[in-house]
Amino acid sequence: LEAETNEEKPQDNLWLGIILALTCIVTGMFSFYQERKSSHITESFAKMIPTRATVIRNGSVKEIDSAGLVRGDIVLLKIGDKVPADIRLIEIQDLKAENSSLTGEVEPVTCTLGATNSFAVESRNLVFFSTNLVSGSGKGVVILTGS
Repeated sequence: LEAETNEEKPQDNLWLGIILALTCIVTGMFSFYQERKSSHITESFAKMIPTRATVIRNGSVKEIDSAGLVRGDIVLLKIGDKVPADIRLIEIQDLKAENSSLTGEVEPVTCTLGATNSFAVESRNLVFFSTNLVSGSGKGVVILTGS
């Protein structure tokens, strides 16, 4: 056997360590960026959710938390409201809804009392959760909630 007398150590391990450390740092920075972006998206969705709704229960008008809505509740709607659930309209006064978050259409939809299409998203007698009301007022029955 011959003993190695060369005092220089190979630098391969040093370079592998540096590359591994850089890879970990870059991956960590990318993960942080993605996580931050994801949290901003989640926050924007949370802002879209209406927090309160005006309902008629047991003959009296009440303002309740939107999470407390159930099927069959009668909801009062007015200009500027975000729709708190999927609602079938039963009374309207010049009501228009902006459905761009659902359909991509930028023009407000004029609401009607009768069904105008067999495809629910296209029917004008329904307003949908988190869409904005841009004019008028109305009343409707909750047909679907988020739960």
